[in-house]
Amino acid sequence: MKTTFLQIIIFLLIGLFFFQCSETRKSESIEEQQKAAIDKKDETIAPEIIDDYMKLKEAFVDADPEKIKESAVALLEVIDATSMPEIQQNTKEIAGNDDINTQRIYFDSLSNNIYKWVKTSGKLQAPVYWQFCPMAFNNKGAYWLSKSEEVRNPYFGEKMMKCGSTKEVIEPQKN
Repeated sequence: MKTTFLQIIIFLLIGLFFFQCSETRKSESIEEQQKAAIDKKDETIAPEIIDDYMKLKEAFVDADPEKIKESAVALLEVIDATSMPEIQQNTKEIAGNDDINTQRIYFDSLSNNIYKWVKTSGKLQAPVYWQFCPMAFNNKGAYWLSKSEEVRNPYFGEKMMKCGSTKEVIEPQKN
């Protein structure tokens, strides 16, 4: 009787082990499917993110706080559907401020985060230019992305439109 009871317990433990393993595989499979869906969604909206970022950059070049807010809201609508919390937060801060100097501080962080995303995602359709103004923020300097090699400084606008240089050309990755 003890032997049969012990055999039943061992049999149940083995069954439980295999059940747990299959459930783990199922959840991993679901997670992989969800990640693939997010990656596919990010891939389809990547051009929109770049385009809306560039419109925001041009609003900074024009030094128009209202246009900046409108452009930030448009970018936010596109990135809200993604898993990019830093970019979302930077964009919300820009959209939620009326002071162009404060907006520019958040634009600096946004630019750095978009740069990291561009470098790791490889979802570019055309080259972008990583540009730098050494005089921004009291000579600490700041970066931004541009679709053009021509420097149009978003940190000084008309005051110093050409201040800056291209530090890197980021090409689309070839598949």
